[in-house]
Amino acid sequence: MFAIRNLIAILLALFIAFSLDLPRPYWSMLTIFIVAQPYSGSVRSRAVYRLGGTLLGAAFAVLVTPRLSTTPELLCVALAAWLGAGLFLSLLDRSPRGYVFMLAGYTAAIVVFSNVDAPGSIFETAVARVEEISVGIICVAVVHSVAWPREITPALHARIAQALADADRWLAEVLAGEGVGEAAAERRRLAADISELHVLSHHLDFDTARIRPTRRSLRALLDRLSTLQPLAAALEDRLAALNAAGGADEPLVQLVADAEAWLRCGRAGPEAAAELRARALTLEAVFQAGRPDWRGLLHASAAARLGELVQVVEESQALAALLQARGDRLPRTVLSRLPRETRRPLHIDPGLAAGSALVAALVLLGVCAFWILTGWPDGGGAAVFAAIGACLFATQDDPTPSVTTLGLYVALAVPLAAAYQFLILPAIDGFVMLGAVLAPAILAISYFLGRPSTNLRALALSLGFVSGIPLQSRYGADFAASLNADLAPPLGLVFALIALRAGRVIDTQWSGARIVRRGWRQIAAMARAPRPADGGAWLSLAVDRLGLVASRLSPHDEDAGRIGTSDALRDVQVGLEVIELQRLRLAASPALRAQLDRLLRDVASVFARRRPGMAAAPGPLAPVIDRALATCVAEANGEPRRIGVGALVGLRRNLFPAGEDYEGEPA
Repeated sequence: MFAIRNLIAILLALFIAFSLDLPRPYWSMLTIFIVAQPYSGSVRSRAVYRLGGTLLGAAFAVLVTPRLSTTPELLCVALAAWLGAGLFLSLLDRSPRGYVFMLAGYTAAIVVFSNVDAPGSIFETAVARVEEISVGIICVAVVHSVAWPREITPALHARIAQALADADRWLAEVLAGEGVGEAAAERRRLAADISELHVLSHHLDFDTARIRPTRRSLRALLDRLSTLQPLAAALEDRLAALNAAGGADEPLVQLVADAEAWLRCGRAGPEAAAELRARALTLEAVFQAGRPDWRGLLHASAAARLGELVQVVEESQALAALLQARGDRLPRTVLSRLPRETRRPLHIDPGLAAGSALVAALVLLGVCAFWILTGWPDGGGAAVFAAIGACLFATQDDPTPSVTTLGLYVALAVPLAAAYQFLILPAIDGFVMLGAVLAPAILAISYFLGRPSTNLRALALSLGFVSGIPLQSRYGADFAASLNADLAPPLGLVFALIALRAGRVIDTQWSGARIVRRGWRQIAAMARAPRPADGGAWLSLAVDRLGLVASRLSPHDEDAGRIGTSDALRDVQVGLEVIELQRLRLAASPALRAQLDRLLRDVASVFARRRPGMAAAPGPLAPVIDRALATCVAEANGEPRRIGVGALVGLRRNLFPAGEDYEGEPA
C-alpha cells in the first residue's frame, strides 16, 4: 500500500509539473521519494520541514550568488560555511524539526551548482526549485493523507502498551530477584523507547487521526515511564544490600511478594495499588521510627521506593488508558504537575556537532576545489552528493558504513537509469506511456523504501535513478553528457567517504564515555547551584543519555576504565538525590544545612574531577555523608526527615555500593 501511494503521488506530481512546463519535473519526483514515510503524519510533518528548508536554502542562494559569482572560490567558501552552520543547528535540535536546517544547508548548493553557467538567472532557478519541490510536497502529503492513510496514533498506543507490558515483566523479575541480565536489557530498551516515543510525538500535530493525544499529555506519560528506571534500580539495590546483610524483615518481604504478584497478574486495579502504597508508607514510618541503624534505614528506603514504584506504575497505566480513550483529557492531579513547557530536553553535544559541521564544510570545499582545478563539467553534482553524504549520517559515531551503502546503491542505479534513458524513453511518447514504463521501477523502489531494513538502500537507488533520468518536457539525452552526470553522485560520495573516514569516525566506547562525562558535569553544576534544579528536566536528560549510552556500549562492558549502562543509571539516581538534598537544604535547621552545604560541595568537587576508570567517589566523602545522615536522623522530623533519609541513603549506596555499612556519626 505504501508503494502504491508513492506511485500515485509521483505520477500526479509529474503530470502537474509537465502541465505547468516547469524546467526540472524530476525534482518533484525525487522530493516524493525523500519525503515519503510509513505514517501519514510523518509524511506531512516532513513535507512542512522540507518546504521550510528549501525556502531558506533558495533564499541564501539568491542572496550570495550575484555578489560572489565573479569569484567562484569565495562562493564555494560561503556555501561551505552555510552548509556547516545548517548541519550544526540541525545536530543541536534532535527533533525532526532539525531537518529544516540541514536541508537548508545543501539546498543552497543544489540551487547554485545547477545554475553555475548562468548566475544571472539564479532567481528564476531558485523559484523553479521551490515550485517543483512544492508540487512534490503537496502531492505526497495529499495522497498519503487521503489514500489509505496510516495513522501514527494507533501505532503510538501499541508501542506504549508494549512498553508497559515489558516494564511489568522486568519489574516483577526485579522484585523476585530473577533474570537480572534480562531485566537490565529491558531497562536499556525502555530508555531507547522513551527517546523514540518523544521523537514520534513531534509528528502528532500532523497526524490524520480524529482523536489524538497532544504532546503535553504524552509528556506526562513519558515522564512517568522515565521515573520507573531509577526507582526500580534503587529498589533493586536496597533489596540486594539487605540480602547481603542477612535478609529483609518479614513485613518487607511480604510486601515485595505482594507487589510482584500484583505486577504479574496484570494489576488488580487502583484499589490494590492504593493498598500496596499505604502498606509501604506504614512500613517506612515504622522503620524510620525504630532504631536508626543501617538495616533500619535500608528497610525504610526500600519501603519508600517500593511505594513510589507502585504509584508510578499505576499512574502510567492510567495515563495510557486515558490517552487511548479520550485523547488528552487528563486528570487535574496530573495536569497540575505538568510544566507549561512541552519541550522535553534531550542530550546535545555542541563539540561533536561543531566537528561534524566542520568536516561537512571541508568535504564540500574539497570537491569544489577538485571541480575547479580539473574543469569537470559535472563537478557540481559531485559536490552536492558529497555534501548530502556528509550531512545525512552526521549523528552516527561511524557514518562510513552508511555512506558506503549509499554510494554503492547510487552506483547500482546507474545501469537502470541508463537503460531507461537510452532504451526505453526514446521509444515512448506522451504522459500515459511515461507513467506505464516508470511504474515498475517506482513500485519496486517504493516497496523497499517502506521497509526499515532496506530503507537506506532504496533511498540510494531512488537518488541514483531519478538523477540518472532527468525527466523534462522533451527528450534530448546525450550519451557522453549523461555518463558524465551519472558518475558525479557516486564519485561525490567517495569524496565524502574518504573525508569522513579521516576526520569523523568516533570510537563508540569514547563516545559513550563522553556522554556520561556530560552527565557528571551537570551533577556537579546542580550540586553547586544555590537553588534546586528542575527534577523533570534532569530526569529527561539523564534517561535520554542512558538510552544513548545503551545504544553504543555492550551491556557487559562494566570493567574498570570503561563506562557501562549500570554506571549511567547510578548517575541518574545521584542527580535526583542531589536535587532532593538541595530542596531539603532550604528548609533544614542550621546544623543540618551546614552538613548539607559541605556534602554538596564535596559531591560537586568529586563529579567535576571524575574521569573514566576513577572510582565513583574517594573515601573521604563517605564520612561526610554519614555525618549529614546522622544529623538528619537526629534533628529532622516528618516529611523533611523522610526526604533526607531517602536521599542520603540512596547517595551512599550509589557512590559506595561495596563500601562499609553506615554506623552512625563518625568520630
